[in-house]
Amino acid sequence: MPGVQIDPEHVLILGFSGGGSMAPYVATNEEQYTAFAVLHGGVFAGGLGTRLVRGWMSTGLADAIWPVAGVAMAAGAVKNRGFQDLTVNTFPGGHEMGADEVNGVLQWWLEK
Repeated sequence: MPGVQIDPEHVLILGFSGGGSMAPYVATNEEQYTAFAVLHGGVFAGGLGTRLVRGWMSTGLADAIWPVAGVAMAAGAVKNRGFQDLTVNTFPGGHEMGADEVNGVLQWWLEK
């Protein structure tokens, strides 16, 4: 796209719900990504690659599809694969992205 510049130090892949499970897979297997974010989703820990990029996982306190306990379990599996730079957060609401969550993940992404 004309006029778009990419900072190779800040390339995030983010996914929501079922699509969220692909973000860590892609980021840990593809060189151009420096971080992944999974919002209201899980992770197939066995599919994670060898690239230890930083990660974010979040869900809503009232999310019936990906409850806090399920996201915490998925995050534990990611950490057990050696991914120690993983941020896990909860936000008000259910299975949707609210402004606080969007702002939180963007602030996290841009902080490093």
